[in-house]
Amino acid sequence: MVLKFLQALGRIFVWFLLMSLVGVLNSIPIALGLVGKNLPVEQQWSSTILYLILTFTVIYFLMKWYFKQPDAGSREAQFDRKQWQYLLLGWGIIMGANLIFGIFRLLFGLPEEAENQQLVVEALAALKDLGGPYFTAFMISIGIFAPLLEETVFRGLGSKFVFRGWSNVLIALLTSLAFGLNHMQSLDWFALLSYSTIGYVCYRAYSRRNNLWDAIWLHMLNNSLSLVVILLLGSSS
Repeated sequence: MVLKFLQALGRIFVWFLLMSLVGVLNSIPIALGLVGKNLPVEQQWSSTILYLILTFTVIYFLMKWYFKQPDAGSREAQFDRKQWQYLLLGWGIIMGANLIFGIFRLLFGLPEEAENQQLVVEALAALKDLGGPYFTAFMISIGIFAPLLEETVFRGLGSKFVFRGWSNVLIALLTSLAFGLNHMQSLDWFALLSYSTIGYVCYRAYSRRNNLWDAIWLHMLNNSLSLVVILLLGSSS
């Protein structure tokens, strides 16, 4: 009994380390833009390429680890028209939840956007002004790397490694709450509920077919369309 408890604590500790690693990798493009904005373009591209290689390597080994877990599901997406319909439905639920929480934020006199959203908007504008390398790294990070990293760590390893054998209800609650907390810059209950809802919808997409790619593609769809909207609004203002 004691050994099982210590093993569970050990898995949770490893999970927190992985969440911290995800946060660091997601923030590197912004850090590069702040530190290396005055570097020659060649050095900017060199540091960007190193970041891309490093992050891709981490993603590769994390996914390899995940797919070695018991009952990890298919390594392939196996999408058809019906699966895309489910993903679009999931994305619609996320958009509807964001709209509802945005209305509540205004009713309670809070900023329309959570701090994490504001950070993304400000970073995107700053890196866009810098141009080329760091802007490219940020777009790839948000649109591709972040969904791969976060879904593998939160939904994948959270379900099959950290809380393996727990009830689906508890796994959904704990992984979604952890996802929400990981996206908070300060105490903001509406932000926590909003991001936890995104985490839950992604978990449902993942658990429906036990296919990690369903959650990854949903996350990519949400992030990519959000980036497009931010860029369009930024260019029209």
